[in-house]
Amino acid sequence: MEENSRLGENSKSGFSYPPRDKDKESGKKEDQSIEKPRKYHNYTPLRVSLVDVYREIYNTEKIPPPRPIKHKRGGGNRTEYCEYHRIYGHSTNECFDLKNVIEKLEREGRLDRYLANKANEPRKKRRDEEDGQTERPPHTPERHVHIINGGFAGGGISKSACKRHLKEVYHVREGDGSLNLPTITFTQEDAAGIILGHDDPMVITIILANANLHRTLVDQESSADILFKTTFDKLGLLEKELKAYPNSLFRLGDTPIQPLGYISLHTTFGKGTRSRTLNRDYIVVDVSLAYNALIGRTTLNQFAAVVSTPYLCMKFPTSEGIATIKGDQKLA
Repeated sequence: MEENSRLGENSKSGFSYPPRDKDKESGKKEDQSIEKPRKYHNYTPLRVSLVDVYREIYNTEKIPPPRPIKHKRGGGNRTEYCEYHRIYGHSTNECFDLKNVIEKLEREGRLDRYLANKANEPRKKRRDEEDGQTERPPHTPERHVHIINGGFAGGGISKSACKRHLKEVYHVREGDGSLNLPTITFTQEDAAGIILGHDDPMVITIILANANLHRTLVDQESSADILFKTTFDKLGLLEKELKAYPNSLFRLGDTPIQPLGYISLHTTFGKGTRSRTLNRDYIVVDVSLAYNALIGRTTLNQFAAVVSTPYLCMKFPTSEGIATIKGDQKLA
């Protein structure tokens, strides 16, 4: 009884602990799960957006797997997608984890080509800024570069094939694999029939699977050759002829697109004696665009084709001389 009385006195004397505010604690934990800590005091400005860097180094750099996210920012907003975590809820450009990964690679000197101020800002100075004594300039506005990322460029569709290709690139010796291509030039004559001062895309007609395929877009920035599902059906091709394509395509829309597969088709540039035919792999996607197909840089390189966008003209070598394909400005 005496002990109980003393305990009661202590409680009355102000030594009792206040009850826990469970709501505040749970809210604090939730806030911690939402706000990601900054791993670095300062982050290096990039000349392109975070998502562009990630897409370009995905197959060439060793990127650690993302940590699991317990709380999805925005309650799982289906309009924002993170390509690093492969979940909805936040965009790739807003991903703190990916930003830390990219910053680490940059500090190791592996991403200098993406720096906004590489020429004017020595790397040592950038390291010193981590102490917080120097204020960094604000990030440049995010830019959207609408090119298609995916396909068979860079050695193949697997990571191992891309890495083998990258090693070959870095071990090229002077004089290895020299190209013996004829000189290709463009003159004022190539501008005949073109309304100059335009910004029209290069749209041509090719022969694909023994059919004249109009409205074929030439996209030198794309790493993939694309065949759209509506065109695939019109050519009389069957889905059972498709081979599995394991990767997603980016920049054909707001979110990654999973192709239906890919198919190899005979592709002819030019007509008559000044023409060439190659077997090319086309990735088939169920997307609606104003074109029947898209020719990327891999096929252009195989044909050794050179494109002049001001003249809407493409030239490539054949056994009978240089062939010329004119773009259709009306269809563009």
